Amino acid sequence: MKQNILLEAKHIHHQFKKNDSSSKILEDVSLEINKAEIMSISGVSGAGKSTLMFILSGLLNPCSGDVFFEKHHLYQLSDSKRFKLIGKHIGFLFQDYQLLNDFTVLENIAFSLELAGQKPNHDEINTRLAQTQLSHRAKHYPSELSGGEKQRVALLRALIKKPKLLFCDEPTGNLDDTNASIITHLIQEYHQQFGLSVVIVSHQDNIKKIASKHYKIENKTLIHV
Repeated sequence: MKQNILLEAKHIHHQFKKNDSSSKILEDVSLEINKAEIMSISGVSGAGKSTLMFILSGLLNPCSGDVFFEKHHLYQLSDSKRFKLIGKHIGFLFQDYQLLNDFTVLENIAFSLELAGQKPNHDEINTRLAQTQLSHRAKHYPSELSGGEKQRVALLRALIKKPKLLFCDEPTGNLDDTNASIITHLIQEYHQQFGLSVVIVSHQDNIKKIASKHYKIENKTLIHV
């Protein structure tokens, strides 16, 4: 891989099988994600955006093709080594939050650091909670939070370990303008301060505008737009 490339996908094909039939969703998709780059991926519902995101992030083995993260061939690693690498270097922000319901806000964020093999720094966590107007929610559980608050916690959980790459799946799709702005600004801050690379799957212009490179999935292929 070239020195500036963080992740590279080559000739990705994927299809879903159901009973005796199969449905192709991605055909010969290749992509490079550079270090400290923000890109967006759009496409109609069912086009394969989330599927591609899961494949790129090491969570879904493609039917064929290769994915490299730095020097690592993701799908030639054992499951334990791949998930250890993902836990340390890759963050996720989902539209449905994926918070641990039995953990407080503080515990959700700290747990991300523990999974990455890092010791939780409560001073830094408290600073970030204050920055995102969540200090008063530190000991609350997800069921006690609004949708916007949950998404802010989910983003802090993803970013607190300072990953090299963040995948965002419709991160502002359910948010009002105020919460969307907080999410966008925090992503930009980590990008600028720590050289974070970001892949954003979204239809929302407010989040797509922070990307410098834009792609669209159309007819099962990836198009640079």
